[in-house]
Amino acid sequence: MNIQIKILQTFFILLCTSAGSCNVKTVNEQIVTEEKDTTYLLSGYLINPIKKQVSLYEMTGGSMPGGGHWDGYHYVPDSIINYDSTTLYIIGNQIFFKEQVEFFPELNFNSLRIICTDLNGDFLCRDKNYLYKNAVCTVIDNDHLYLNNCETIDLSDYKTINNYIYQKGKDLYFLAKHFELEKIEGVTIDIQTIKHLKDNYFADKNGLYLLGGYSYSEDNTSYGYDKSVQLEKSNGKTITPIVELNYLIYGNKVYSPEQYTTHIPLPLNPGKIKELEIGFLADDKRMFTLGSGGYYPYNKVDSSDFWNKNVNQWQVIAVDEYFDEGVENNRTLVKTPNGFYTFLGTLPHTVEKIGKVFIFNFDTKEYEELDASHYRYISNRFRIYKNRIYDYDGVPITNPIDAENLHFITHHGKRTNYMTDGKLLIYARAGVATVEGEGSNKTRALLDKQIISGVDFSTLKVITQDILIDNENIYNGNFDGIGIIPIKALSFKVKIFTE
Repeated sequence: MNIQIKILQTFFILLCTSAGSCNVKTVNEQIVTEEKDTTYLLSGYLINPIKKQVSLYEMTGGSMPGGGHWDGYHYVPDSIINYDSTTLYIIGNQIFFKEQVEFFPELNFNSLRIICTDLNGDFLCRDKNYLYKNAVCTVIDNDHLYLNNCETIDLSDYKTINNYIYQKGKDLYFLAKHFELEKIEGVTIDIQTIKHLKDNYFADKNGLYLLGGYSYSEDNTSYGYDKSVQLEKSNGKTITPIVELNYLIYGNKVYSPEQYTTHIPLPLNPGKIKELEIGFLADDKRMFTLGSGGYYPYNKVDSSDFWNKNVNQWQVIAVDEYFDEGVENNRTLVKTPNGFYTFLGTLPHTVEKIGKVFIFNFDTKEYEELDASHYRYISNRFRIYKNRIYDYDGVPITNPIDAENLHFITHHGKRTNYMTDGKLLIYARAGVATVEGEGSNKTRALLDKQIISGVDFSTLKVITQDILIDNENIYNGNFDGIGIIPIKALSFKVKIFTE
């Protein structure tokens, strides 16, 4: 069966019929003009430096003529924020004004350190008094205080070795994944070189450790070991662990923190492994699929050679997409050493071999047989073919982006909603673009607000999936594009604590 790649995604795009320029916006341009005042949108706040006013995004509603009720949202000036004396805090992935919160009494800003922030919203930090999970304050709402799902650990009896290792008396403790200080028993670690890798995995100059023990299940029977264990020895060699989002490599061993295999390395050759965008980790002999906590053997479901042999040579062409001409909807397309295959995304996968795949080449204005060596899948929205970027529906993007170097900005292995080619910052979720031409001559340009230059990438840090910051500006992504907020233009104190 031959198919043509005609990508019809559920990601919604508003198309404007008017022609637009492909200019790149620079960071000294303003973001929003309202009643001749420049205002800035940030994390639910509308900030107006001219009026010295901060407004909150609140729900509103009312009765409709003839009956019924309507609901909506609008910005309402906040009465408790004093613009001349306020402070905007950016602590990890949390953003708030000082009047809206009550910090925990012992919070010490001079010793505050952000340990880890997660794009899902969680974060860890510490000062000299406490370890904090998820919050460092309570929030004031209608003159009442409520807790921000915060957990704390009192450090008054502990000496801090590093963010994850603490000492009480002669005993050492580690900050466990479930946010407890657990005593290290069963192994001796070198406190000068011990480093946290991920979850409860640590490494020092002597080897790799799983602190706190492990548990696993097999044949409906649970097993456990409650003491720390040394998984690998360095034998005097200097070994630099490689830590990815869902697995790590230590020397010639691959580990993934799936619950029942935490103490056993995956039988993969680290020199041959490849991680595919569809949640597969494989070498030339075995393939593992991604679960809730890591990778587990796919042969638990299907032990055929198709799912194990040479999966590291697969190339992802399209994920969860629609192909016409009788091919089942919403399938994944991959190129293997034995040709092209499509399959559904659920387990066990239903596989169908494809004869040839054709793709539209804008430069020749014709469909041609796909040359996979010149194709790169970026996301459900973007893909690159012969050094040209194509949008979700196969329409080429005309903005001056370096296609070869285009990639997502990540934080601890997780994608943000931003992309870059090393020079431009692109907000990948913005839903408006301009269209020129018709039929095979149709092109699309991302709007000026979606793609900007002048960002200081050397100091750029991730706050959330949609908010980045460098030494001069805060970048707030939303449906309209990137809002550029010059920190000095806010004219109030801004205190920033990041990893």
